[in-house]
Amino acid sequence: MHGLLRLTLSLGLLSLINASVNAQTLGDPNCGTLLLVSGFNSNNVKIYDGCDGQFIRNLDNTGALAGPQAIVEAPDGDLLVVSEGNHRVVRFDRRTLEFSAVVVNQSSGLLDPTGAAVDANGSLYVGSFSQHLVRRFDSATGQDQGVFVPAQTAGILGIDAGMQFDSSGNLNIPGFDSNTVLRVNGQTGAVLSNSIPAGSGGLNAPRVVAFSPNGQRMLVSSWRSNQILEYAADSGAFVGQFGPLLGGVTGIAFGPDNVLFATDSQSNSVVRLNANTGVFIDTLVPSGSGGLDGATYIFVLHKPDSMADTTPQQFWLTGLGEIVDNNRVVIQTMRFTTGGAFGDGFDAAQIQRHIWGSFEILFDACDSGLMNYTGDIEPSGLFGGGGYRITRLLPNAPGDSCLVQGFNNVTNGDWISGTWAGVPERSGEGFFIDAANNSQVAVAWFTYMPVGFVFPDE
Repeated sequence: MHGLLRLTLSLGLLSLINASVNAQTLGDPNCGTLLLVSGFNSNNVKIYDGCDGQFIRNLDNTGALAGPQAIVEAPDGDLLVVSEGNHRVVRFDRRTLEFSAVVVNQSSGLLDPTGAAVDANGSLYVGSFSQHLVRRFDSATGQDQGVFVPAQTAGILGIDAGMQFDSSGNLNIPGFDSNTVLRVNGQTGAVLSNSIPAGSGGLNAPRVVAFSPNGQRMLVSSWRSNQILEYAADSGAFVGQFGPLLGGVTGIAFGPDNVLFATDSQSNSVVRLNANTGVFIDTLVPSGSGGLDGATYIFVLHKPDSMADTTPQQFWLTGLGEIVDNNRVVIQTMRFTTGGAFGDGFDAAQIQRHIWGSFEILFDACDSGLMNYTGDIEPSGLFGGGGYRITRLLPNAPGDSCLVQGFNNVTNGDWISGTWAGVPERSGEGFFIDAANNSQVAVAWFTYMPVGFVFPDE
């Protein structure tokens, strides 16, 4: 029984599905983006619909945030929020937009964190406003990897929220009190000559750096001068003012449909500008909507594609049943799981198991049989019932044993073990079958979700 229990648990872990349902259903279902805006004084990140600007809800409902600043995406898709007021970096689940964990805290020696960026290797870089330095951490575990940019390198003071990597892999760091943007090599931290010098183009209290999607244009919010300033991405040379004056402009972010979002921290609103010309489009989020106070960083979150609008995705079903009369597999309860995540983001405590339906195979030869199923538990009824003929996909020792004995002469069900599929008509899906103790069987069915299927709430 201990072996059977381990087998049952293993089957449950096989069917890991990252069901990004909750995030995709927030706001207008026809809108592909959400806006996350840090409210420094309101001690929370506000979530708005990216198309009509309607307030949806607060990101944090646990009190984990105090003075939120930068928001970045971890390699696994989770969101990391810099919380300056309590010296933290906090993780929020990408699927549910709920609190997950405190990744970095004050015990690392980091004080007053503001800016953050994640490199291609998954390292997290966090800037300290008061310490005037950048530390590096493992974005998954929070393990401290040491100081990357030492204190006051090249005279930088007051590192602010909007650190960004450019298309060359260099890290660009705004210095609020030094009126500079320091550019360093993303691998070594060495200072580069194309940094933006103090006051270039009237730069005064820079807060956020943003690069255009093609990587050729560099915008910097100049808080004290109420301007967005444009610089050449490669040389750092000043180009000119971009767009109109905005009161205490802080957060800037490129969005879809040729739009640049910007926060006006004086009115606590979010405006839209034409991303190419800077022409004012409208005020998307009105003043103080949802209690926004101290509008700083803005993050554009692209929703996962709706399952109803995409090609069906791969889907795993697993079950444990019995072998009847040496030639029939019967599983009363097939299951699927939600709550999984790839790699280091996997947390067994988040796995939810759901009943799907029943499954049966009646074999009529050592290498063939008829499969039937009834997926009647799922409320939408989209799976329905049906079946088709399957064939052993790969010859193996159990199958060879059946052939030697003759199908009508087998005395146990061990010969059923193997890889089966409905080829060629059903190429792309199939079954892993493992017989145990002559009468018990485990089946993993890799198939696809029907169009319109929605995962159950977790």
